[in-house]
Amino acid sequence: VGGLAAAVEWRAAFFGTAALSLGLAVALPKTADGEATRSPASLRVILEPRVLLIGLAALFAAAGPYSAHLLVGLRARDLLDLSPTAAGLLILAGSSAGLVTAPHWGRLMDRAGARTTSLGVVGATCVAVMTLGVVPGVVGLGVAWFITGGLMVGVVVALQSLGALAVSSNRGGALSATMSFRFVGHAIGPLWWVPLFERSAAAAFLGAGLLGLVAAGALWFVVDQVPATASEPTPSNP
Repeated sequence: VGGLAAAVEWRAAFFGTAALSLGLAVALPKTADGEATRSPASLRVILEPRVLLIGLAALFAAAGPYSAHLLVGLRARDLLDLSPTAAGLLILAGSSAGLVTAPHWGRLMDRAGARTTSLGVVGATCVAVMTLGVVPGVVGLGVAWFITGGLMVGVVVALQSLGALAVSSNRGGALSATMSFRFVGHAIGPLWWVPLFERSAAAAFLGAGLLGLVAAGALWFVVDQVPATASEPTPSNP
C-alpha cells in the first residue's frame, strides 16, 4: 500500500499505511471473557537472562538480515534502474513468499524442535542475504529475494515463539520485550548499511548477513532454556 501510494504522491504513502493499520486494529479479535481481569504480572520477569538473550537475538536479526528489505529496494532502484513502483513490487515478492511459508515454519518447530529449526533458519537466512548483493540482474535478484523472504519469515516465527514461551508467568510481557528489541534493530540497521551500500552493495549485504550470525549465537545459549509449550514449567536459570 505504501509503495503504490507513493508512486502517485509521496505523502499518500504515510496516509495509506496509517489507514490500513487503523482498519486492522479495529478488526482485532476480542479478548476472551475474564482474561483481562487477571492481576497484572510483574515486569521483573522480562529481565530474566533468557528473555534478554532472545531480545538481543531479535535486535541483531532486525539490524542485520531484516535490513535486506531496504537494501534490495536500494539495489533495484539505484543499481538496476527499476522505477520506485517496480522496486516496491520486487520487495513485495519476498513478503509474499513469507505468507506461503509462515505456517510451515510453525509446524516445523513443533516437529523438529526449537533448536534445530531456529538455528537452521537463522543460518540459512544469513547465507541467503549475503547472496543478494552478488546475484546478477533483476530476475536473479527477484528469485534470490523470493527465497530469502520465505526464509526470513521463519526467523520471525522462531523468535516470536521463543519470546512467547520464555516466561510462563508473563508471556505477553516477554513477547513485548522481544518485539521491542526487534524494533530497535530495525531503527539502527539502516544507519550501518546505507552508508556502506554507497561504497559497495555487496559489502552491505555481506555485513547484514554476517550480523545475523550474532543472533544465532544468542539463540544457541538460550533455546534449550525455553519450554516447548506454554503449559510446561519455565526451566530454571543455568
